[in-house]
Amino acid sequence: PALVRQAVRGLGRFERPELVAHILPLLSSPRAAVRREAANALGQALYTAKREDPERPELTRVTLALLNRLRLETDPQVRGVIAETVGRLPHRTTTAVADAEVALQALAAAPSQQPPALLRGAMRGLDFLIRGNQKLKTPDALTKERLRAVAVLASDPSDVELAAVRRDAWLAVLAATAADASLVDEGLDDQDAQEI
Repeated sequence: PALVRQAVRGLGRFERPELVAHILPLLSSPRAAVRREAANALGQALYTAKREDPERPELTRVTLALLNRLRLETDPQVRGVIAETVGRLPHRTTTAVADAEVALQALAAAPSQQPPALLRGAMRGLDFLIRGNQKLKTPDALTKERLRAVAVLASDPSDVELAAVRRDAWLAVLAATAADASLVDEGLDDQDAQEI
């Protein structure tokens, strides 16, 4: 498993869309660590597929595969990596961005009940999605609402995982221009020094 994980990571680092065909089957590996690497490698393989370039069929295949896997996956760490990767794909259309946004915002529903690894991937994915697609689509009201809720999610001050989730949520809140004075006031009460 360790060798397979390293191999799929290496394939992604070539940043070549034509390698997607070799990476996609590993998205359904029986090992969670391999599935995590495969999800990340798919995003890396498409890194050079710029939005201005002609449509690449690999982009559609990867988007559909990741969104489908996100629905099926049970491991929170794998789901988090998939969420982040969905957000950083070079989406070409408003519809593609909207589909990704709906999938990611669903992960932030009832944030106090979500595992931190999943929630952090969703926040990072939304941040990438919002920043990278400002010309195609602005985030909708539900996305902004969920980002705001996660940015001020209450937790034990010693819980470093949830503090990291809130930091990522704040970045996405700022990208979405969803901050206002009341949210900032609430955020200033956070015990995490990096958020203040």
